[in-house]
Parts: sequence; C-alpha cells; structure tokens
Amino acid sequence: MYFFIAVFLIAAIIILNIYAKRDPISKDKIIHSVEIDRDLAEPGETFGIVSKIENDSSHSMGRVYLTNVVDNGIEIQDKVYTIKYVKGKKNVIIRTSVKGRRIKEITTLAHVDKRGIYKLDSFKLDCLDFSGFHTSYYNKPSLEKIVIAPKRVNRDFLSKLVVQGYGDENAKRGFIDDETTIRTYGEYTGHEPMRHINWKKSAQIGEFVVKQFEPMGTNVTTIVFDLGDCVNSIPGTISNELFEYSVSMLREILEYLEAKRTKYRLITNVNSKSIKNLTYSCSPTGKKTRRQMLYMLGEMSCAPGDYYCTSKDLLNFAIKNSYNAPFAYLAARNRANITLSLKKVMKVKGIDIIELYAEDYYKPQKEEAVNAIKSKQIVH
Repeated sequence: MYFFIAVFLIAAIIILNIYAKRDPISKDKIIHSVEIDRDLAEPGETFGIVSKIENDSSHSMGRVYLTNVVDNGIEIQDKVYTIKYVKGKKNVIIRTSVKGRRIKEITTLAHVDKRGIYKLDSFKLDCLDFSGFHTSYYNKPSLEKIVIAPKRVNRDFLSKLVVQGYGDENAKRGFIDDETTIRTYGEYTGHEPMRHINWKKSAQIGEFVVKQFEPMGTNVTTIVFDLGDCVNSIPGTISNELFEYSVSMLREILEYLEAKRTKYRLITNVNSKSIKNLTYSCSPTGKKTRRQMLYMLGEMSCAPGDYYCTSKDLLNFAIKNSYNAPFAYLAARNRANITLSLKKVMKVKGIDIIELYAEDYYKPQKEEAVNAIKSKQIVH
C-alpha cells in the first residue's frame, strides 16, 4: 500500500517537474523593480515604496518573498510586514504570490521624522513556483532615494531681521520685508504722495523734496550660514541638535524670501549638491524654486568630508563677494572670535551684519518642553 502511494507521488512530482520545464520561472521571465513615489517629503509625511513584480512565465509563483533593504531612519507604517536587521541594515520582508502572466504592484507606506537623505540600499526577490521546485533569486542595488526637508520652527526670530535693515537708505523696515528702497531724493512736483515728502531734508533745503524709490528686486539679500563647530557632530548631541535647528531657521528665512519674491544668495560652508563655490543663488518664481530650495536644505550635511572651509574663510569670502547692503549671519552657536570679526567688518566696511544663533532660540523651546512635562507630572 505504502509502496504504491510512494510510486504515485514520485510519478506526480516527475510529471509536474516536466510540465514546469516547458515554461520555467527564470530570470528572463521575472522582472522586479522598486521605486519611491516621490523624491522630496516633509518630516513625518507618508510616502510609498512601490515594488512591482512581473511574472512572464505561465506558472504561478505561490510563495514570493520580497525584501527591500532600507535606511534605518525610514519607519515602516504597515504592520503586516516582517522587519529584520541584517548587518545593521533594515530588511523589510513581504510575503505574497503572483499568478502566471500577471503583474503585481505592492506599495509599502513609510515616513521619516528627521531631515536628511534616505536610500533604498538594495532589493531582493526569492520566488518558488506552485510545485516548489523552481526557485529564483534576484538581488540588485537600488538608486532610489528620498530627501526629507527641515522641520518647521517658530518664526519669532524673523522679527530681528525685519527690525534691522539698510539704515538711512531703508524705508524704515527690514531688508527682507521691504519692497522698495530709497536711493535718492528729488524735487516735489505736486504729483507725488504727501507721505513721500522728507520733512527733515525739506526743512534743511528750504523746499519740498520727496523720496525716490527703487524696486527691491534689484537688490540681493545675502544669508551667510556657518557650520562652525558643529562639524562631525554626533546625532543626539546638543551640537547636532543646534545644527539641525539652525537649518530649520534657515528654511524659515528662505521661505520668507521666496514668498516675498526677493532675490537672495546663500553663502555657506555646508555641503549640498546645489551649492556651487560656497554659493546658492535664487530668483524666486514660485513652487519650483521653493522645491529646489527645500531639496538643497534637505541634502545639507555636517560630516567631516562635507565641510568646505573654516568660519573665518567663509566670512572673508562673504565680505569679498557682498554688495553694498547688510547680510544676515546664521550659525548654531555664538563664538567670541567670530563676533569680534563681525564687529570689525561692520566698522571697516560700513556693512550692517545681522547675527542669528540657533542656541538663542533653541534653549527656550527645550525649556518649555521640560516645563510642560514637569507640569503634567505635578498634575498627575
């Protein structure tokens, strides 16, 4: 009895194997690809990792194990997948099946909480046909990546830029908030608005004179962003947190300029592919230039190899290439030697430099969070 059953099973397996060989599952019959459905996202925003399996064989693949190797910072939102860590890499494993002559598309939802560049390291496909005999392995590197923009922060620090400006030549508002700039004075003809009359100069000359304005579009706002002592800072340390906060501050400044359609130049020693010769220039036109700006900020790195020059060399470069207008100096920390250099430049060159330091605005935020936690503990 058992003998006949064994013979029957062997015969069935041989027949199935011969049948499978007519149209075997092979590498030229299986096409597997993976991509991220966007290249730029906000922190915490959901995006999809889209895997596509095309089975050109006539046989179904009953067991398919799809593995995407992703950066550890990518958080997988779907709970149905298996996640394993192999040699420090996050392997997202999906079990599925693909019928013959069919294409199957699987989207894995994910998000990232921290700014930076995140990649798919590789993807692998292990598949068996319905008889369990033919197994195919595919392991390919991936060129897919997604850039995460800096987090949004409170814009209170922008008031410092709005209050200070171009001095006597400014229309009493800050250099990033003023749409017109006074260049000279002219004779009052009676057609100009009364509010444009300069009463002080009119009293000195003895006749009415009016302010003559020039569009702000002819000026270029300069922002100097200094990596400073945050180079090679370890994630989780205060230096790294201050660097990330300063990048977020830079985002708020540049978005403000984008909204005002104000031309600007970013001069920095931080690395990003969009930055050429320490400079990133922009003439805002809308969504496209804003997207390019966020992509540039997302790519910024404080790794040792990405550090272009010292703070002193950066400042010298900025002064040498600056216009007759003030610029803002943004850094993570306030260092005495840099502050002294800035004061010397302001005195010698006659240029107004507006200083912004992340530590001045990050600490209150942190203290508020700590106090909020303490207050909750007291209540409970």
